[in-house]
Amino acid sequence: MSRAGDINNLAQEISSARESRVNAHESRVKVLDELVADTHKMLNDFDKAHAEMSAQLKADLARIKPELARDEADRVKQAQTEIKQTRAEIKQMVDETSKMLNDFDKARAEMSAQLKADLARIKPGLARDEADRLKQAQDRVKQAQIEIKERVGAVTELLDDFRKEREEAATAWQNLVSTAESVRGGRKAPAPVVTKEEVKEPVAEVKPVEEEPVAEVKPVEEEAVAEAEPFEVTQALAKNQRQVFEYLADHPDGTRMVALEREFGIARIQMVRIIKNLMDDNKVEKRELMYFAI
Repeated sequence: MSRAGDINNLAQEISSARESRVNAHESRVKVLDELVADTHKMLNDFDKAHAEMSAQLKADLARIKPELARDEADRVKQAQTEIKQTRAEIKQMVDETSKMLNDFDKARAEMSAQLKADLARIKPGLARDEADRLKQAQDRVKQAQIEIKERVGAVTELLDDFRKEREEAATAWQNLVSTAESVRGGRKAPAPVVTKEEVKEPVAEVKPVEEEPVAEVKPVEEEAVAEAEPFEVTQALAKNQRQVFEYLADHPDGTRMVALEREFGIARIQMVRIIKNLMDDNKVEKRELMYFAI
């Protein structure tokens, strides 16, 4: 009984499921039919709208085509006008440039002629100035040669004075040694021998110079002043020192040793001693070849 009921229930369920599937299929078919109908309608609407738009575009094109043609003609005409104007401006620029170059050539020719005339006018003056400059240079060279000779003479005189003093010192030493020997009766000590070769140095020959610059000859004044030995200041020497100091004070631009010798008529060795004493007393200083009162 129960098995028959189960079979019966199963049959009902199968029938019910079949009816559900049939209904679902019919529902899907109906939806698809509606979708197809809507698609056809939409395509028809698209075709209609496309046709209307095409007709509208053709009408608009027919309406604006003459205007577009006029605008294109105006654009071409304007472009041609601009091209003509540009060509005219280029031609004007070329003409102005050519005129400017011609003016430059003309001005350069005038300036060249003016410069040549000015050169011809001032050339004699330049030649005279050059001749004067050469003459001045030659005068300076001659003056330098004279100064060199004076310095060489002064150095020679100074070396002669040094040699004489050393010879006198050697003679005095020899006399002193002889006196000591006579007193003590001892053996004679060798006296220092001073030769001219030890003191007197060869003086370079001064050759005339035409236009070459004369190198500065550094005098031995500074070395002689530095090596001058201490000496007793006598009344006459003190007077000379005072006069030399007053002379230097009256000449603030400085004075050279040679000028001092000529001014006071004093030998170089004596003037060296006077200057050294004044420098030791911080009354005189030397800058390059000049002496200044402090």
